[in-house]
Parts: sequence; C-alpha cells; structure tokens
Amino acid sequence: PIFIQSSVVPTCPEGSTLSNELTECDNVTNGTTIFHVTLTLTECVAELQNGGVYPLEVSVPGFDSFIVNIEGSCNCECDSNTLINMSLCVNGELRCGRCYCDEGWKGDRCDCSTEPCPVGANGQECSGRGTCDGCGGCTCDKPSSPQNGVKNPIIFGSLCECNNYECDTDYNGVVCSGRGNCTCSNGVYSCECEISSLTGER
Repeated sequence: PIFIQSSVVPTCPEGSTLSNELTECDNVTNGTTIFHVTLTLTECVAELQNGGVYPLEVSVPGFDSFIVNIEGSCNCECDSNTLINMSLCVNGELRCGRCYCDEGWKGDRCDCSTEPCPVGANGQECSGRGTCDGCGGCTCDKPSSPQNGVKNPIIFGSLCECNNYECDTDYNGVVCSGRGNCTCSNGVYSCECEISSLTGER
C-alpha cells in the first residue's frame, strides 16, 4: 500500500555475498540468513484509526512470505495534555512540545502579531522614523547626535510619532528655552517647564 514504506536488508552467512542492490544473498551454502525488515507508516489512513489493524504481507526474495499486523497510532499521546495561554505560548496552545498559535499570531511562542506595521499620520510606516519589527510593531530610530539643543534625543511612541526635541524653540534654537522638558502625546508637542527653586512654580 502507498501509505507504508518497507525495506528488507539481509545479513548473509559467511561465504555468501550481497547482490541485487543489497537485498539478496548469493552463494549461500550453509548458515543462517537474517533479514531485517523496516516498515514506515507515511500517513494515518482510515484503516488504522480508532485502534484499527492492517495486515501486511511481506515477501522475502527466495523465501516464503509472512503476515505482519500493523497497528497505527494516529495521535501523539501528549495531545491530551494541551496547555492554553501558557508563558511558553503566549497566544496559543502548547501541544507535544510545540506552540499552535491562535489566529492573528505567529512565532515560536505565538508572541508575534501577523498585523502589518502601523502607519503614522504622515502616511509613512512607523512615521518614517522607525523600522517594522516584523510583528506588527515599530522599532524607533535612535538619533546619533544632539537635536535642537537636546543632548539625548529620543524618538518614541507606538508609531514613532513622538520625540523630545520638536517642541517650540527660543531664538537660539533651543527646545523649551532650555528650561523645560519637551513632552509629546499622540504627536502633539508641549513644553513642561521646570519647577523654580525660588517660587516652587513652573
């Protein structure tokens, strides 16, 4: 049958040799020839489901044939121990040592979204200031030099739509006149002034 692959390899007695693509023994005079038969089930057919048994006739070249009863196991024993939403499979099921992800998720731990990367208000992926991480999120760029007087410029936000250096600047081009912090929410910038050490007010 096409769902069973078989191979027969003989161990020939002393004085004889293997022939015919290593499946027969030539010049056998005495001694015992041992045949090693390997059967491989390639698919779980209806005959083997629910404890079914399939009788297979095996013929050995130059000898008689015999019947081998094959019992198939169509399901892993560990299938009954399915674990849902465990730390190893964040959005899926752990079965037989492997994660089977819920719809909309992928990855070895089902922690990677299949959604496309988000597009910013300017119509660019990750607002043009980040790269797609392959899981529906953005990894924001990291400026390598000061921006508008800000020594440690940062780009942030789920769409990389914000940074800490695009707030209003003074006539010297310094963000928030150098006396406050640039804040951003949903792409809207504002200066948060420092608290005065004299008045305690901003």
